[in-house]
Amino acid sequence: MTKKLTFGVMGCASIAQRMTIPALVKSNKVELKCIASRNNAKAKKVASQFNCEFSENYTELLLRKDIEAIYIPLPTGLHHEWVLKSLRAGKHVFVEKSLSTSFLDCVEAVELAKKYKLLLMENYMFKYHAQQDIVKSIIKDRIGTINSFQANFAFPPLPADNIRYDPKLGGGSLLDVGGYVLKALDVFFPNYKPRYLSSTLKYSDRDIDIAGSANFLLESCSSSFPANLTFGFDHVYRCNIEVWGSNCYLYTNRTFTSPPGFVPEVNIEIQGKIENILLPSDNHFLKIINHFANTILSGEYSSSYKELLTQASLQQVLRDNSNVYRNE
Repeated sequence: MTKKLTFGVMGCASIAQRMTIPALVKSNKVELKCIASRNNAKAKKVASQFNCEFSENYTELLLRKDIEAIYIPLPTGLHHEWVLKSLRAGKHVFVEKSLSTSFLDCVEAVELAKKYKLLLMENYMFKYHAQQDIVKSIIKDRIGTINSFQANFAFPPLPADNIRYDPKLGGGSLLDVGGYVLKALDVFFPNYKPRYLSSTLKYSDRDIDIAGSANFLLESCSSSFPANLTFGFDHVYRCNIEVWGSNCYLYTNRTFTSPPGFVPEVNIEIQGKIENILLPSDNHFLKIINHFANTILSGEYSSSYKELLTQASLQQVLRDNSNVYRNE
């Protein structure tokens, strides 16, 4: 039997407790050793729930010799500090999106991972959901000439104390839901290079971006088409992609956050007639965990480094160039 990759978890965020830690426990490729929190009672409670050890501070977690990889679900503004500390401690790092708040921070983290020959990966789990391969196959076989691509991910306002509204913790829609729609460009059209055209960011009175949009031209050696992205915290819920081609129009209903057991759909519209296709349910959290473990076994980390830098550069382009507005 192949030795399992040993994991420690740094933080008890909601996404960790609901989705990622259960995937760590379910995987036959990894072993959950310890959960750490700055709140001793919380660490003890969550560790008891998942039948592992607990630690009351992150430094103690990094000192453990029996842990090879660290999962970091901390607020985005804390990622850079603890990613670097984890890498310096000799740990592979699986971190919630977004990895960092700036492109330069991402470069520093990637260079450190390269130096120590460690894997560094963001948890963009939707890339590994079975629905994506089916949707890509439909785009290839049935769309015809692609005339436009649209990706949308936004949801209604959150409670006022949510960390996504705290600029000191890396809050804002660009680093949260905006990351998903930017990532969609590479997931669905990996052979196209995105050329930035324009973007907007809407800021709240708390000085964080609560909504945004971006326009790119996706270019390959043989064709090009516009890609329009929308994201935010101030919307009716949408979580889908749309592809408008010469043969048909395709749209999905739950591209980015299909939980285990949920049956997503893709619709193909031709001259007013709609064909509805049910797609397989899947556990994309489990699949990305297994992919992380398999990548460490392979020892080939360059594609992950490249993805991180591409993603961070696109986010930086929007941060530096967007037209900013506020509703007074």
